[in-house]
Amino acid sequence: MKTNFSLCLRPGRVSAMIAGMLMLLMASCTTTSVFPVSTVLPAAEAKASATQDKNLNYSIVFTTKHTAAPEKLVPARRAYVLWAETSENGIINLGRVQISKGLTGALHTTLPFRPIRLFVTAEDSHLITTPGAQVILNLTL
Repeated sequence: MKTNFSLCLRPGRVSAMIAGMLMLLMASCTTTSVFPVSTVLPAAEAKASATQDKNLNYSIVFTTKHTAAPEKLVPARRAYVLWAETSENGIINLGRVQISKGLTGALHTTLPFRPIRLFVTAEDSHLITTPGAQVILNLTL
């Protein structure tokens, strides 16, 4: 059986295929943003990325290093919580950021709304729906 590829690769179709691949590539690009230096934890170095996936959700990847445990803060707390501010649905608790003995932490999650700001608070519990006043890290996307 012989296939005639010239029918499939007409100039108009090739341009459309290339344009489609470029759009897909640009939509899947990830930009990692660095959080500004924290006044509460100046040694902490945090980064985050928010990438829209093929399902139109946002994949959030947060990492931090040189971050003291929340029990070391004054006043001491029990957990760090990562929050997303969205224009569509307000502020959302994305989950607890557990800090290891090596002073690192990470959280990977998915959000259906486009985040416009990510921030971390120190809390007495991670099971809360509104952030407390002790903001540790803050990043406008």
